[in-house]
Amino acid sequence: MGGAPNHRYTTNRVIFNEMKAAGWIFEGNGNTGAFACVPVFDAQGFWNGATATGAALYGIVLDDASYYFVYVLRGSNSFDGFVYGTATTTASKQFNSTDGRNYALAVGVASTTLAGPYVPKTSMTGSVSSTLGNDTYMLTYNPSYDQPITVASIVGTYSGTLGTADAIVNAVISISSNGLLSGTFFDCSLAGAVTPRGSVAVFDLLVATQGDACTFGGKIQHSGIVAYDSSAKRIFVLAPNPGRNNAVMFVGTKP
Repeated sequence: MGGAPNHRYTTNRVIFNEMKAAGWIFEGNGNTGAFACVPVFDAQGFWNGATATGAALYGIVLDDASYYFVYVLRGSNSFDGFVYGTATTTASKQFNSTDGRNYALAVGVASTTLAGPYVPKTSMTGSVSSTLGNDTYMLTYNPSYDQPITVASIVGTYSGTLGTADAIVNAVISISSNGLLSGTFFDCSLAGAVTPRGSVAVFDLLVATQGDACTFGGKIQHSGIVAYDSSAKRIFVLAPNPGRNNAVMFVGTKP
């Protein structure tokens, strides 16, 4: 109004990166982009468990209230997809989300809701509902989230499954000592960069598929995270696209 500039505030790193890519100019700290302090989101952490139907569940909830729940369906030999969204919490410790997206690899994308109680750094239970089905889950806090890691700890070559809502392929990706992520499969290459996310065991990620003949992942920049399970030497690469109508997911291990 009246020629005054528009301002938008967010605590979500994915949204922040999407806004920068769209030409918005951030006004916060030159190193972090932070503009002001907000209360700590006490549901953040790594959460491991299962659903009532037997799916294994690996939850990553971040300090900006975004979450990534990776799942392995009962009887499956690989990771089958992930749910991404933002959550709100209440004074009575309820974890709720109405904007979730279930990125089911080679199946599609479904709007998803989550709701249930949690005890910070202890337990989380709830129900998940989408057009792909309804289920309940029980999760336990994994304290490895609170142990900051460096890029050096994830350097290596990983073999695993790379997928979107449209297709799944076997792939190999590498992460270099300067945080560059790369990989090649079919007519495509994967290129991105990881940076440590504060004092927790998660990295921020910008990644895109490339190649003149590549139709995988839409050849646009995706913004997401990388998480590392040191006990299994397993890496999770999870990145929705800007429109949230598809995503790139890679889960793999290194020797």
